[in-house]
Amino acid sequence: FLYFIGGRAPPVAAVVVMASVKVLVHAAQGLPIMDSRSRLCDAYVSVRLDDKDEQSAVVQNSRNPTFKFYAKFVLTELYTLQEDPLEVRVYDRDRIMDDLIGTVFVDLNLMLQSDATPRIEGWFPIIDPFEGLHGELHLSVDQIPRGG
Repeated sequence: FLYFIGGRAPPVAAVVVMASVKVLVHAAQGLPIMDSRSRLCDAYVSVRLDDKDEQSAVVQNSRNPTFKFYAKFVLTELYTLQEDPLEVRVYDRDRIMDDLIGTVFVDLNLMLQSDATPRIEGWFPIIDPFEGLHGELHLSVDQIPRGG
């Protein structure tokens, strides 16, 4: 049992939502051959922002997978848009250990500079730091207005 002096619980700090970011991973194209037998790959994406991760389903047997994967991130600190890039990692699912195909980083600072509805969309290069370009990823990133 908890007892409070005066019979009241201390006030609880309210969480204020400063921004929400909606990410739609449409598709990838030109992924490398990851399975020597099928000459294809079993791709999925992991989207990370502000120490939170969301993971798509695996699209099997394709070097040009369509994900149509949606993730929403609720941010309590607006500076996250200024300081933390959106990180999208593309993996190949394997039985023993999944292989990293490459990573896309998106600078969300651009969303704060827009007068219109803040949106970033396009094909982004998937980069492996050791082997270079490993295809492209089609993304849409929207900032949802406060309360939206």
